Amino acid sequence: MLPPVELYYSKIRTLGYVGLGCIMTIGSGICSQLPSLKACVVGWLGVVLFGGCLVASILRLFTKRPVIILSEQGIEDIRWGIGAIPWSEIISIQVETITTRGREHKFLGLRLQNEHVYQAKVSLFKKTALAANRAMGFSFFILNCNGLEGELEDVLRVVREYHRVMTASEMAPAGSGVSSA
Repeated sequence: MLPPVELYYSKIRTLGYVGLGCIMTIGSGICSQLPSLKACVVGWLGVVLFGGCLVASILRLFTKRPVIILSEQGIEDIRWGIGAIPWSEIISIQVETITTRGREHKFLGLRLQNEHVYQAKVSLFKKTALAANRAMGFSFFILNCNGLEGELEDVLRVVREYHRVMTASEMAPAGSGVSSA
């Protein structure tokens, strides 16, 4: 049927995150040395936060595994840690947008038939983050394509094509000529 599609972290975008992480960590380090207690506390919090982001970005540079995998089994985002969600479980796929400081951030939202089954598989830390998505009116499961190779519109087109083909093959009656294998 359709060949598997694998999306990886973009090395160029990740290098940008590394550069930004360096700048923010150094800036926070400088603030941590100021005589004001408030500046010192904020500075050290920034060192921890931005230093952690910097380490995560550096680790991404060496990640060889795909981040998102589209296959006949379903769609899998390794960041969720729950395995593939079968295409038959996906009710809808849409672009969702959040605007912060006048800048739009777009991602793909997945609405699932049995969302509670997949929520139960997510770690407590990720459950909290995903619940925040829901509280803001977004899908519980989102595909954040920022920092990945390719553009959101291209990923959306491929995801929708997979969904269309795979759900059609799952619902095709025997002998219809549509194969589910």
